[in-house]
Amino acid sequence: MWNKLSVGKKFTCIQVVIALIILIPFIWFVQSAMSKTTQEQINLQITQFASIMNGNFEIISDQIIQESNNSLAFFESNFSAIYGEKGADSFQIGEPTLLESKNVPSLYYNGINLVGNTDLVDHFSALTGGVATIFVRDGNEFVRIGTSLKNEAGNRMVGTSINSSHPAYAEMTKANPAIFYGKVRLAGKDYMSIYKPIVHNNQTIGILFVAYGLENFYKIIFDKFNHIQLGKNGKIIVLDSTNDRFITGKTGKPSDYAYLKNLQPNTAITYTMDNEKYQSYVNYNQALDLYILAEIATSDFTKSNNRLEAMVLAGIFVMFFILLAASYILIKYSLLSRINSISNLLFDFLKYINYETKTAPKLTKPKAEDELGAMRIAINQNIQKIQTGLKQDSNAIAQSAQTAKSVENGDLTARIVENPHNPQLMELKNVLNKMLDVLQAKVGSNMNEIHRVFESYKSLDFTTEVPNAKGSVETTTNILGEEIRKMLGSSESYAKDLVQQTDILKESMNKLLDGSSSQASSLQQSAAAIEEISSSMQNVSDKTSEVTRQAEDIKNIVGVIKD
Repeated sequence: MWNKLSVGKKFTCIQVVIALIILIPFIWFVQSAMSKTTQEQINLQITQFASIMNGNFEIISDQIIQESNNSLAFFESNFSAIYGEKGADSFQIGEPTLLESKNVPSLYYNGINLVGNTDLVDHFSALTGGVATIFVRDGNEFVRIGTSLKNEAGNRMVGTSINSSHPAYAEMTKANPAIFYGKVRLAGKDYMSIYKPIVHNNQTIGILFVAYGLENFYKIIFDKFNHIQLGKNGKIIVLDSTNDRFITGKTGKPSDYAYLKNLQPNTAITYTMDNEKYQSYVNYNQALDLYILAEIATSDFTKSNNRLEAMVLAGIFVMFFILLAASYILIKYSLLSRINSISNLLFDFLKYINYETKTAPKLTKPKAEDELGAMRIAINQNIQKIQTGLKQDSNAIAQSAQTAKSVENGDLTARIVENPHNPQLMELKNVLNKMLDVLQAKVGSNMNEIHRVFESYKSLDFTTEVPNAKGSVETTTNILGEEIRKMLGSSESYAKDLVQQTDILKESMNKLLDGSSSQASSLQQSAAAIEEISSSMQNVSDKTSEVTRQAEDIKNIVGVIKD
């Protein structure tokens, strides 16, 4: 199949294959580069979104902690304002006091028993909107002896305690405890809390606690962030994994979503939801114990890039086909047309030298001085040489035909004088001329004269000869004629003698007839006469045999010459 295609089609196929070899890796590279760029843009955007959100939460948590510190300072100042300035021994442990049907150690401040005291905490809550609690240490627990914190039923949570399971407990029981900041969940609500140890004689004897409820903060987050979309389908997700709840972004529980389990801060996660691929970047706010996720649908960010990629690929294909078509047209009219012209010239010339056409192809000038132009010049020159050689050979062959016709007509002096262009024809010309030289030397110059002489000999006319005889056959013919004439002369002399003897015999017979009457008387004379007659007859018989033999020899010679 390939071998039957034209050069133009082969060149086009080669162009297409080469272009595809170049185009396919290029398209793959473009797609990979654009996909990589798109993914980098997605990662950058979700990272930026998550970082911005986390930064906002950091600011908010810092503000909440700062407000909590201020609230703690205000709470402590109330002690001084109401019960006097704080001294090294202002807080002391006293005898147990009954609280909610339970004896707990008394906690004094400047001599005032704080067990069951609600004035300080209520005053604080009324002014700040937060909650406050006073704890006293009772063995391995810290018991609330005064609090504005209420349970879900609306009752004060006095008499309740925290133990080793509480996140602040470990810090409060250290030898040199520090203030604990953190989110805690109390009575079904989240609070940003501060636990400040009350230390006396290097021991923690109680805790001052202030906290702000985070529910209003969560509501603000929900109102502000729930309507923010990242792309068309993306959103901001804030969740509390400790309490298995969403603050904003989704409904239900985080534990219902497999990809939200075992979250790691500052990492990107990829997952599929509702047959849509999503990516999220995870940040974690330690103070609020919240995970902040910037979730985006990959398709929201890849659609435009996919359209751009499709446009780029379409442009590449269009440019490819334009370049392919332009190169094909350019090559067809600047190269292939010239190749076809050279091809047609060669085919026409081959038809000419194969005698399929009588007209030689028309030679044209090359269009350019490149390799094809040089090829066309060389072909033109060779065509002219071959055409001249063919004409020369044709003239030599025509002249050879004339020479052969002359030889056929008997002229052995004819020669081939035209020199052919073909070396083999030149060799044949020389061989034929040498053969004619040999024939002229062996036979003679004019076969017609030899034929005329032989025809005369066939008619027993030996008086003619070949004029200007030079060839062996001509010379031999003339010699043969001369010998025959000599033989005929001898035969003529013998014939004349025979006639004379015949006349003598006739005379003797006449005498015999005339002298028959005197035969008896002159027997001697008759016997002598008969003997003489016998002798004459014998001589006549011998001469007749000689003439007959010579005539037979002449006949044989004439037959040989005729052959």
